[in-house]
Amino acid sequence: MYAKESPDDVLPHILRVMYDWLCEKERKLHPGGETSELLRRLEDTVFDFHENWPSHVSGECRTSRSLLEGMSCPNVYDGGIGTGEDAKLCSRSMMGDGEESFPQYWAMDYDEPDGNVPARRWHTSVGIVSHGKSCIVNVRITNYLLPSYVGTPPSTPTSSTPNFVRELIMLKGFRATIGSTVLSKRYTRVGNLQRYKDAFRSPLIDPARELPLIVVATDYSGKAPTDAYDLAYKTIGMAKVLLLDIKEYKIRDYLRQTFVE
Repeated sequence: MYAKESPDDVLPHILRVMYDWLCEKERKLHPGGETSELLRRLEDTVFDFHENWPSHVSGECRTSRSLLEGMSCPNVYDGGIGTGEDAKLCSRSMMGDGEESFPQYWAMDYDEPDGNVPARRWHTSVGIVSHGKSCIVNVRITNYLLPSYVGTPPSTPTSSTPNFVRELIMLKGFRATIGSTVLSKRYTRVGNLQRYKDAFRSPLIDPARELPLIVVATDYSGKAPTDAYDLAYKTIGMAKVLLLDIKEYKIRDYLRQTFVE
């Protein structure tokens, strides 16, 4: 991720998104007004980057100081798999070449119970290397059944992009990339030869591309077999969606040539 139109450092905005996501998760896990220990510890240490460092952050940007500097909830949790009904959080930071409240390295493990399958837990790991106006962000989502579970394995959950990843990709003023691919919630419609070469053929053979391409071909009238926008939204961060309009005979010809090559 890097700042494109924004003058701000990237890390504070990532931590703001993570803070909001964690608070929302905890409120859903404890409905009815009950406040979990984890949520209380996050909210009790909230602060605004802009108030303290306006030269780094130009507008309101609130996060938890505990989350930023490093915390364990419960205190014995150092990451990895968890048990029990409550979620667990561990975050760590290392100053490196950074400065106060702007560490160069930051990592988090969040382990939470599945709302539909009590024996299943979801594990979110995030690691960040910050360079001020840019950051390398690594996200890994896994799920597992508790070791104590006995019985028929429940159905495998479908892949989906976490809401905080969507928010990071869509942050105004910033840009997120994987390899040579700029991430977007929108699909790309390929309806002429220039678009075909730029948006389809070039990325297809680009050795720097690390993100899969999902190509949806229309029928000969230009109608798509599925909602390309919905597909792009659901796979944001996991794939780039292209809608190939094959009612154009020149595109059909180029398509055959491309795969012969």
